Amino acid sequence: MARIESVTVGDTDAIGSGAYDHIYVGVGGDITIVTRDGGKESPERTTLLKNVPTGKTLYDIDALYVRDTGTTATDLIGWK
Repeated sequence: MARIESVTVGDTDAIGSGAYDHIYVGVGGDITIVTRDGGKESPERTTLLKNVPTGKTLYDIDALYVRDTGTTATDLIGWK
C-alpha cells in the first residue's frame, strides 16, 4: 500500500523525506527534483520542471527528493 505524505523539500536527501513515485502539486510553480538516473560519476540527476500547474499530479517520477533551491510550488503531496 502506498504511503501518502506532505513533501519536505531540502537541498540534500538528508533534509528531504524523498523517494516519491508521484507528487501532487497543491499550488503551482517550479519543482526541482533529484532522480537516481545519473551516470557512474554522478548517480543523481537534477531536473527543473517549469510552471507545473496547480492541481497537477506528476506520475512515475521516481524522485529521491525535492530540492528547496529552484522550487516555488507549494503544498506538495507525495506517494511512496
